[in-house]
Amino acid sequence: MSTIDELLARKNATVKSLDNTISSFDDKQKEIKRLQSIAINTTNILNDLDEEFSKRTSLNRQDIAFLFTATALQCIRIYVINALTKVEPAGAENKKEDLLHKLQDRLLGKLNDGVDTTPDVYYAPLMQICTTRGVPYDATRFKGINHGFFKEANHRFATFGHDPIIGLVLGTSNILTNTITCRAKGPLPLPIPITCHVEYDANLKNPCIGDICSTIETLKAASSRLDNDATSIVAALIKQVIHIGTDLYTPCGIQIPGANLILNNRYAEELTKYISAGDIIKFGMSYQIYNLINILISSVHMLTCPSTDHRERELYHVKTMKILEYSNIIATGSDVIIHAVRAYFGNAKVLKEIDFAGLIGTIIMLFRNETIKRKIKREFILGEYERIVLGDSYNPTESYLLDSYK
Repeated sequence: MSTIDELLARKNATVKSLDNTISSFDDKQKEIKRLQSIAINTTNILNDLDEEFSKRTSLNRQDIAFLFTATALQCIRIYVINALTKVEPAGAENKKEDLLHKLQDRLLGKLNDGVDTTPDVYYAPLMQICTTRGVPYDATRFKGINHGFFKEANHRFATFGHDPIIGLVLGTSNILTNTITCRAKGPLPLPIPITCHVEYDANLKNPCIGDICSTIETLKAASSRLDNDATSIVAALIKQVIHIGTDLYTPCGIQIPGANLILNNRYAEELTKYISAGDIIKFGMSYQIYNLINILISSVHMLTCPSTDHRERELYHVKTMKILEYSNIIATGSDVIIHAVRAYFGNAKVLKEIDFAGLIGTIIMLFRNETIKRKIKREFILGEYERIVLGDSYNPTESYLLDSYK
């Protein structure tokens, strides 16, 4: 290559390099202007992204159908739970009590051995347990000396057999031994148990409270039947559970577990007017069904999400949360308003029928969901803003804002 050719080649290379440098400067200048435009318009961009998030998470026609379904299910839950736990006087007119007694007759009829054994001290035969309707700790008449256990209070709040938890031991033992165990009266606030024999007539009816006996012997006699008479224990336990069930939603109600361990009979009765074991069971049962409905609606709705993309599914999850929030607010809110109006017009007792399970569950949901929605919204806005800033590294077909800020 001649000197002239070499010089020309070097000149061409220099010119090309200069052109590339100038082109690079132009590109960088354009990028700087683009970034400057984004920086200047950041507030507008974020507002646009916020609006876009609202549009992408708003409910469509399909979501509204889920909303109505969820609301209907929650309303049905409230109605059914209130119907099942309606307070009714004890007796033949109480349909729930009648159903439970029929269930008891069927269950105990299968356990009854038909052997007509005479009751003895600390011993109630299996046939007596299975065929008599009542329980010995329901006795209120005294044979001879009145021990005064029920003074100033209904007998339910003096007898440990009517405690929904303690009764599983003491109440079952009373049934097995024809006894009644009460809280002793005295100056000390200690729950000292006093047990008495319960005597029946020849037809195993008309129970009367007799002489005081040993609580320890009562428990020992009941537990001793585990060795050769476990069927009687099963029968007595069934009878104990069903008896508590028949008393739960009657005007007197059943005390909360352990109430007469802490309070005397009169105060235990007063407390039960405000909150009873039936109220706790109602709340727990209603809250579990409330959660079950929410899980069902949430799962089915998420199955209808058309995308497998993580971000799209997060946006769809926000729609799911809105459906659950709106449905529970409508169902529980309308229930609270109805009962508040009824209470205002003089029926204050209906306040206990308010859907407290749904009310508390909805409040918890709103706080929990708000945190989750804020997190998803923040990730969405920051993620989209980052893609706009990245510019060419972002696929323009996926951006609804990129062209505006190039």
